[in-house]
Amino acid sequence: MFCSKLKKEIKTSIKNITVAFIILLFILLSLCARFVFAESIISEKKQTNAEKNIVWFDKKYGEYYILGDSIIGAPLYDDGKYSNIGFIDKNSKSLINEISMDRDYTLLSIFENFKSSEGIIVFSKDNKFGYIDEMGNKVVKEKFEDAEKFSKGMAKVRIGGKCGYIDVKGNYVIEPKYDDIDKFSDNRMVVKLDRKYGFVDYKGKVIVEPKYEYIGKISEGMAEVQLNGECGFIDESAREVIKPKYDSVSEFNEGMVAVELDNKWGFIDKSGKVVIKPKYERVSHIFEGLSEVKLGRKLGYIDKTGKEIIKPKYDNLNPFVEGVYAVKVSKKWGLIDNAGKEIIKPKYDDIDPFVDGVYAVKVGKKWGLIDKAGKKIIKPKYDDLRASSYGGGVAVVRLGNKYGYIDKTGKEITEIKYIFAEDFEDFAKVALSDKEWGIVDRTGKEIVEPKYNYVSSFFNDMATVKLNGKVGVVDTSGKVIVEPKYDEVKNFIEGIAPVKLNGKWGYIDKSGKEVVKFKYSNADSILEGLAEVRIDGYVGYIDKKGKEIVKPKYSYVDNLFSEGFTKVVYEDKYGYIDKSGREVVEPIYDYVSNIKDNMLVVVKGDKVGLLKIN
Repeated sequence: MFCSKLKKEIKTSIKNITVAFIILLFILLSLCARFVFAESIISEKKQTNAEKNIVWFDKKYGEYYILGDSIIGAPLYDDGKYSNIGFIDKNSKSLINEISMDRDYTLLSIFENFKSSEGIIVFSKDNKFGYIDEMGNKVVKEKFEDAEKFSKGMAKVRIGGKCGYIDVKGNYVIEPKYDDIDKFSDNRMVVKLDRKYGFVDYKGKVIVEPKYEYIGKISEGMAEVQLNGECGFIDESAREVIKPKYDSVSEFNEGMVAVELDNKWGFIDKSGKVVIKPKYERVSHIFEGLSEVKLGRKLGYIDKTGKEIIKPKYDNLNPFVEGVYAVKVSKKWGLIDNAGKEIIKPKYDDIDPFVDGVYAVKVGKKWGLIDKAGKKIIKPKYDDLRASSYGGGVAVVRLGNKYGYIDKTGKEITEIKYIFAEDFEDFAKVALSDKEWGIVDRTGKEIVEPKYNYVSSFFNDMATVKLNGKVGVVDTSGKVIVEPKYDEVKNFIEGIAPVKLNGKWGYIDKSGKEVVKFKYSNADSILEGLAEVRIDGYVGYIDKKGKEIVKPKYSYVDNLFSEGFTKVVYEDKYGYIDKSGREVVEPIYDYVSNIKDNMLVVVKGDKVGLLKIN
């Protein structure tokens, strides 16, 4: 009896629970439907509001580009020989012109590479070139074999194998009768005809008939010319200042030029006056008033008057800083000053500058240090001594197969114990073995103990260290900011760095605090205040405080912000966001053009419109 009653109560309870569950499920489904409907209404309302700023016009093209007062349209794909490029008035949205062009000329190449400051654009059809304006009107009919951009109202063209210049109306300024023509100076063109060069002015008037075999570039207002195999100089007006009579010449420098005559070199000035008679086997450019010269087999230095500051008596000669020269005589090196006075007699096998008047010298196979007076600082004992140009008075030395560091007094600031020692900047990486890396400072202190499998160089005062497969961070004081625990650490920029842990990326600040949770499948360093983050292939942005400005929902985000906006793709639809993450153009379009003056072309289904960003 009791059991029968209990069974009946259980059945009733189950029935009541089932009814309650069905009612609850119905309520939930109703709420979901209302939510979806509301979202749909909101989305439609957003789209309607957004499209209030769009003026629609007929769709004819697949790709668009805003240029000045016109919109340029082109087929997105065109397998034919030509592309029909349309020019649409930005105000009336009506097609003004349509130009048939060779298919190789894309919108980008046309309007980025061939448009001039005059607003005139080079185009081609059937490999013939002409010019159009920004509204697609033909300015110059396509008839040239080649055509260049306009500059200062003129453009170089080639027709019938000959070159000339036209104005913006297509009239010849310089008749096409030359094999080549190029700008030479502000008032002269150099022309080539039958392998000879001459000059015309910007109206085509012949200044110098083509007669030269060669014309060089202008240097200090002068250019080399060659006539009958001999060299001379003209000025920027093409006036022959120095008649061609030399075998070879260099370029003008400090008002003088080296000239060769009968296998000997000397110098002349801009008037053609011989300042230094040709007598040397070799001369260098004048630099800071001096030229290295070779007389016979010996080297020396002369000044601009021809005075031998350092007599040509050395086998080799290397200028050092502070007016000191290393000189070589009979395989031995010494030092002289810039007056040619001997500082240190040539007796060393090699010599290199170190710092502050200290020099590294080699005797036999060993290196040591001397001062400017030749006094020994340390006797030659090292197998190698390497002073970097930015070492700041610290040099790498080697004994056998071990490296260490010395300062300019010769003091060993570290033990000679490393298998690797890097040249100094502010810090240097060192290694005791291939698995024991650390960092030393200029005093020789190991600020990062050589115990890590890897250390990076410092970047923004932070370096990464790796131990047993995990990565940590140290600062320039050697303090461990983060013990090695991460799988990967990228660079600190603007105070934070992306770090990877257990396959997910987050961010830490310079104190080691985790400022962004580990939830991203990839994360980049900050760039211009924003960092790109990804979740399952979807892209978003965070700011330098770690705030998620743009939630990762886009399948693509352009890396470049242009006019403050960047293109995004969401569910195969295109839009734009600004640097705050605001969707200034909702991604609902099949195509979006470039943005120009806060306007762009959008394509949606069979409709094309011009959208203005508020």
